[in-house]
Amino acid sequence: MTFTGKISLINRIAVRLRVVAFLMPECEFKTTKRESPVMKRCICLLTIFSLLALLAFAAGPNTYQVTGPVLEIKGDIITVQKGSEKWEIAIDKATKVTGDLKVGSKVTIEYQMKATSIEVKGETAKPKAAKKK
Repeated sequence: MTFTGKISLINRIAVRLRVVAFLMPECEFKTTKRESPVMKRCICLLTIFSLLALLAFAAGPNTYQVTGPVLEIKGDIITVQKGSEKWEIAIDKATKVTGDLKVGSKVTIEYQMKATSIEVKGETAKPKAAKKK
């Protein structure tokens, strides 16, 4: 096949494709590039890291814990010995207790520091700067 023969063959194929596209307008002949697997992995990892970062910033206040023997249980307050200090921690109905809670039991209590009220006092006057001579 000569060079001119190849061009005429290509022209015939192109004409047929145009005729098919005209007769069947609901069919779209799209050419798409294949995405590389590396790019897909990068996009996937970026999405995962973004979601994890969002969850980390959306987290509530920090959780702390104290471990020691229970010294006293009074209604909604538990007193725990931690070293030489006595810790009083309030509990409520939402506090989850696993095991038998009694005086002398060694416990680990997880808690959060959370403000219950804030009262702002009037601002104090700032001292005036001494004049330099």
